[in-house]
Amino acid sequence: MKRAAIIAAAALIAVVAAGPCLAGRIDRAGTEASGAREGKAGGLSWNPPSFCRNKDCPEFTIIQTRDDVELRRYKPAHWITTNVSNAKWGDAYDEGYKRLQKYVSGDNVNGTRMEQTNPSFTLLYVADAKARTLQSTYTIEYFVPHELQDAPPAPTAQDVGLLRVEEQDVWVLSFGGFATEDVVVQRGFDFITNLTGDGIDVHTEFIGLALYDQPARLVARHNEIWLWAKQPAPSTSTSASVSKDAKRARASAKATGSGSASASASASASGQAAEAVAKGRAAAQEAAEGIKRAFEEAWARATGDGKVESGKRSGRFSQGAGN
Repeated sequence: MKRAAIIAAAALIAVVAAGPCLAGRIDRAGTEASGAREGKAGGLSWNPPSFCRNKDCPEFTIIQTRDDVELRRYKPAHWITTNVSNAKWGDAYDEGYKRLQKYVSGDNVNGTRMEQTNPSFTLLYVADAKARTLQSTYTIEYFVPHELQDAPPAPTAQDVGLLRVEEQDVWVLSFGGFATEDVVVQRGFDFITNLTGDGIDVHTEFIGLALYDQPARLVARHNEIWLWAKQPAPSTSTSASVSKDAKRARASAKATGSGSASASASASASGQAAEAVAKGRAAAQEAAEGIKRAFEEAWARATGDGKVESGKRSGRFSQGAGN
């Protein structure tokens, strides 16, 4: 395995807490909302869930649910990312937090000051799955506010990068309480075991941790463990298209009143469905190969102290943003 400093920031791609005092530290000021509000970006209009706490958070749709787990499809979005290596969990979070807050406070090419967003996100890299241990490198991220998503200002610091994360399918496990290191490690590896045990193909090299609450919030806290699907779920548009083709075929068969026409229409619908499935699998395989390449390139670009080389890009499932 290559050196432990990593620039793979993900696919959602996200902040580690070393204890209750650290949980949700990037989720700071602002009035919490019990309801939802519309996003502020041009053309964006969706009702974020209440756990976003009336802050901008990445837009998603729920593809499916399994007990207390959701498969979400996140839309493309820009994040600000930094890597901290050769550090303990809490120290890495503190350092990453300071870097990101400098960017939010105006340490960017436009001098733009930004609102706080949710979630506070960290990528944790697996060292030994059997031993349930993590590497000493962490990627800490800040979601760019909706109003700046189309043209986010580039960071000026060399250890902070601008990252565009493409559409991604993520399995999400929600839990309450404080996300301490012991809790996150246990829940993260249990989540991997449960999903893979059910035959769900997910990336097991890294675990995402999303935090939504300030340390002062003592009850009804919301935290999430993220695992990225290796293959995208069937899109609703593809399913709808196949369904419409099948309906048209059945209608055609009924109109002719012919058994042979019915058989032919049925075969046509089946063929169209099979073709749609085949295309979906091919697209999923291509996406999986892209993810693999992105991680290999990211590992190669990381420097020993966890800095983002050139400060311009990072590579999680996506193409890095330029200046």
